[in-house]
Amino acid sequence: MHNSHGPLIATFFEVDQREQKQLDGRDVPEAVVTSPAKPSSSATNVSAKWRARSRTNYLDPILKITYLTCATLITTTFIVECILLHLVIMPYCHESGFTPTECAYKQAHVVLNAVKCENKCSKDRSSFRCIRVIVTYTKLGKNYTANLFDNIATYQHYHMLGCATSSCHRQNAANHAWVHRFHRMIRRSVKFTCYTHEDHINEALLHKFYGPATLFNTLFWPLGLLSLSTVCLFVLWLYDRCRVWGDENIVIA
Repeated sequence: MHNSHGPLIATFFEVDQREQKQLDGRDVPEAVVTSPAKPSSSATNVSAKWRARSRTNYLDPILKITYLTCATLITTTFIVECILLHLVIMPYCHESGFTPTECAYKQAHVVLNAVKCENKCSKDRSSFRCIRVIVTYTKLGKNYTANLFDNIATYQHYHMLGCATSSCHRQNAANHAWVHRFHRMIRRSVKFTCYTHEDHINEALLHKFYGPATLFNTLFWPLGLLSLSTVCLFVLWLYDRCRVWGDENIVIA
């Protein structure tokens, strides 16, 4: 009897072992097997943009300051050069035509007792006595007479009247005293250096304000800063293309 059940029991154990092996080594569907999730492309792009932005955040203030500095220098130097054009360059061009010569006092007379100063913006302008001083000089063997002006500023403002000097203090008495001292100084000078112009033989200057160094400083420094700022701004624009301002909405109230 023991021998009759042997094949049956062996068959049972073989079936049981095959089932166990199938359970232990069964194939798991690929859909069930999970793999580590990969980041999406949009998340990757956002992360890359954020990292790139974080790397350049420290440059934004520097770029903005450079933009504003260059623009300020360009505007300021342009305005300054326009002012100097009227105050220095044009008078220098006119004054440079006067060459030194030797003058002698001839005579003087009063043209007007009270001439208003050239400051037209002030209501309470002081006045000075206008005197015409005649001098003589010799050039190329010829004798000439000319109206004397103390400087190019007086010449520009009062050459129509022929005023030799213009004093514009607050008090009229101070102006009259200055004109009197100027007349006495010229009258006591037998001969003195003056400056005459070949195209204006009847006009002479006592002093010259502007020299080559003045013209150089007037032109070089403003125009140099203007050119340097323009080049710097152009190079900065080629590098940044104003993108540093693109993320901000600037509202001017």
